Amino acid sequence: MRKSLLLSLITLAFFVVIQSCSKEYSVETGSGGTPATGELIKDSSDMCLPPEIHGIYDTAKVLTDSNYVLLNVNVTKPGFYRIYTDEQNGFRFSDSGYFSVIGTKTVKLKAIGTPILSIPTDFVVNFDSTVCSFVISVTENDGENATNPNTSDSAWEFNDASRGYAGTISSAFFFDDSTTTVPTHYFSFRGYIPNHSDTSIYIVIQVPYPNAIPATTYSTSTSALFNFAKADASSPTGFTNIYEASPNTSPTQVVQITVNNYNSTTKVVDATFSGSALTTANGTSTITSGRFKVKAEQ
Repeated sequence: MRKSLLLSLITLAFFVVIQSCSKEYSVETGSGGTPATGELIKDSSDMCLPPEIHGIYDTAKVLTDSNYVLLNVNVTKPGFYRIYTDEQNGFRFSDSGYFSVIGTKTVKLKAIGTPILSIPTDFVVNFDSTVCSFVISVTENDGENATNPNTSDSAWEFNDASRGYAGTISSAFFFDDSTTTVPTHYFSFRGYIPNHSDTSIYIVIQVPYPNAIPATTYSTSTSALFNFAKADASSPTGFTNIYEASPNTSPTQVVQITVNNYNSTTKVVDATFSGSALTTANGTSTITSGRFKVKAEQ
């Protein structure tokens, strides 16, 4: 029932922490400890694989613990490490610690600083003798739009392999399905690209309680759907999916939606998302840097 409802909704509408400069120096040089060796995992274009970007990056907004990037490294010798980026556009990323065993490891590069310009910002990551790169999309801080962020032209956004998309919110609300034996609760929003209202994003998340959305991760494999579509008069449904991730596309294509915060007073939902989605040609596209900040109006 849960799966069928989600599908019909588409149709309807780290061991050591280095804190001082002297400690950081020892990590980089191996003084006081053996340095780890290995390599960053990357593609033929030296892009990090895969860069999992977390948090919202707005101009003039100090970055917090929610801003970080997860990267994979291949450790060939255990030891102390420091993995870091250059500083660009007012901020940078860094992590340090100790690898106790060899093999593929995931590191969490924490963001430090405050973004300056609303531009795609390129970073080069360094570990041992290898480098790779990733891009952070910095958006314009419009004063938080605390009252109603839905009118912001970056209330929602995400990237695919070739470009980024962003837009406003046309509707956002909680609702219940009363047709099930036990009432099921949902949060839903739909958004459009300014001046391109024929292209829309649609996200639905099944939540455990009515009129609230706990801060946790929801997966389209079980309890959510992600849909990006374009109006198509020739289609029986009135639209053609550009990207889709739902219980129907799992386990091949799955998008993870992480709710960072829900303010029960302002009704503002702040979340990020990423993963893979089914394309129009039944292929797979990678969805990155997804975020939305919307006010549930009903």
